Order: sequence, then structure tokens, then C-alpha cells
Amino acid sequence: MYLVADLGNTQLKLALFTTKGIQKVKKFDRNIDTSSIFSFLGSLNKNLPCIFCSVVEKDNEIERFLNKKFKVIYLSTKTKLPVVNSYKTPETLGQDRLANAVAAAQEFPKQAVLSIDMGTCIKYDFITKNSEYLGGAISPGLQIRFQSLNSSTGRLPKVKDKRGASLIGENTEGSILSGVINGIRFEIEGAIEEYKELHDPLIIILTGGDYKRFVEELKYPIFARPNLTLEGLFYILKINENK
Repeated sequence: MYLVADLGNTQLKLALFTTKGIQKVKKFDRNIDTSSIFSFLGSLNKNLPCIFCSVVEKDNEIERFLNKKFKVIYLSTKTKLPVVNSYKTPETLGQDRLANAVAAAQEFPKQAVLSIDMGTCIKYDFITKNSEYLGGAISPGLQIRFQSLNSSTGRLPKVKDKRGASLIGENTEGSILSGVINGIRFEIEGAIEEYKELHDPLIIILTGGDYKRFVEELKYPIFARPNLTLEGLFYILKINENK
């Protein structure tokens, strides 16, 4: 058994893997009390191999808890990877982005892959058919866009996401929905078109908390992989567990 811990901006994801793949996933609010985490982990062996990935501050309560209980490997610039990391500033690269690239390369070997992670931010990560990670892009996610229109203006309301955002908004709420939802769709489809001009054929993977909102609306064939980051971390853990 293996434990994968992914601490993001809004959630902690814990996943249990066997050599056959993912067995169980549990999501927690980032500020959850560690007693709730303990109840999920139960009586797991203290020597259980574990990998910890975080995009938030170091030495947080969750990290300290896992470090006391398990044999933790930390994903860093020194961690052995099954891909070539050609990012120009690897020390600033989000660990979740790197994990997504690893999973993409492992699942689609010898193919160019663009992973699109729709979480708090929308993260585009490209890996070549030679398993070389080059980088990508970061833009505001769905909820950030709704929130910023409200908080950065005097009169625009905070709008909740709804299905069926039309192209032409017939009132203020509809106009915001059109701008946010269709704006994201146009952004993603435009990015895919640009990547396909440079690298075709191209595999496209959609993941992250908001992937379901857009997976059926995009005009390109998409592979939906909700656990892409966790799977990438598991691949990294496997090749580093005996170090």
C-alpha cells in the first residue's frame, strides 16, 4: 500500500494506492482538523511509503502530522523523475503541475500531451513525445473570475455558476456568466489550437475540480482524468520509495 497526499490551495486530497492503481480517494477542506484525517488513515502502517506535494506554505499542520506518522518523501527539485524537466526555473514550478506532466507522460508514452488542470487556477502543462516537460501557462480559475468581478468593481454582483451560459447575456447576471464560462471555453480551445499547430497529433487531458463543467463543451476530443495529479505523484513515489 502507498499513500499520496496533495495539499492544494483549497483542498487536501489523500489517496491510497496498491501496485494495481488507485484504491481510495478522500478530499478534505484545507483547514480541516487533523483528527478527521487520522480517522480516514486509520491504523495504516507507520512505515507506509508516502509522498507529500504542497502548493502552500511549508511546515504546515498537515505536513507535520504526516511526517510523524509515515515515511514521507517530499517532491522537490532533487527528486528523481521519469521525465526530463526543462522548465527554466524549476524551483518556482508548482509541484502539482510537475505531477500532472509525469502522469501524462506515463499514461501516453511517446506522445505529445497537453494537460489542463481546472482548479483554483487553470494550469496548462505540455510534455513532448520524448517525455520532456517544457512548461505551459497559468490563468485565473472559474471561482476566481466570478469573485474578482464582484470584489474589483463597485456594482457587479457575485454570480454563481449555472449551466447553459448563452453567448449573449440578456441581463447583468447572464452577461457575467457568458463572459466567465464562454471566456474560459474560448481560452482553452484557443490554447489547444495553438498547441496543435506546433505539435500534432496532440493528446489533451482535462483534470481538476472544475473539469466536469467543461469536458463536454469543448470541441476537441478530451481525456478526462480527475485523479491525474495523484497518479503522477504515485509514479514519482514508486521510483523513489527505496531512497
